[in-house]
Amino acid sequence: MGEFGSNIRYAKSVGADVRKPQRDMRHTSRRKEMKRITGFICGPRIYEFEGWCFEWHACSGPWPMKKDGELRKRAGRTFYNMVERFCKLSKADREKYRVGGGCVPI
Repeated sequence: MGEFGSNIRYAKSVGADVRKPQRDMRHTSRRKEMKRITGFICGPRIYEFEGWCFEWHACSGPWPMKKDGELRKRAGRTFYNMVERFCKLSKADREKYRVGGGCVPI
């Protein structure tokens, strides 16, 4: 088992106080954090450009929306022509037309 036989014998030999256990401050701060729920809610980004309201999902790309927020059944040539013009804008200009969506911390 070694020279000391146990952790307490080793602690005594190096002069540590073994009467009361040391409190690890990391555990107390973790308890406080565990009470608080943190996370993110993520969804597609929503833009309004040239009279069109549309969402841009990271996987499926752009899709037009109705005024009540529901997705349209179809996306036609007119919509995709507008998307081409939208994509030619710089990233900063595109963000000006953003009206919602993305990741929000909770």
